[in-house]
Amino acid sequence: MIHEELIGILPALQDPRVIDVDITVTQVRVAGDLGSAHVLIAVDTADPKKREALLKGLAAAERFIRRQLAAALDAKKTPQVRFTIDDTDVRANRVEQLLHEIATDRQG
Repeated sequence: MIHEELIGILPALQDPRVIDVDITVTQVRVAGDLGSAHVLIAVDTADPKKREALLKGLAAAERFIRRQLAAALDAKKTPQVRFTIDDTDVRANRVEQLLHEIATDRQG
């Protein structure tokens, strides 16, 4: 449910560090005690400075995000939200590239 709510909340953020980046929520891991939620996001930029600024913007908006989640979830406890950039696709592409290079070397 948090995943679905974040999809609606994130586009409402007005922080300039967040507005310029296309964010996709890929996974939400909620602690058993509901005290925290680790949110993995995919972004449309590889620029390390933009990524760092984005994470700082999301951290600055955490109180707003928690208030929005609290209103939407109607739960006794609303988790603290921590964002991390999900680089799974980048790493998978790199592995595929390396495997392709190995196969090419073996053929030639």
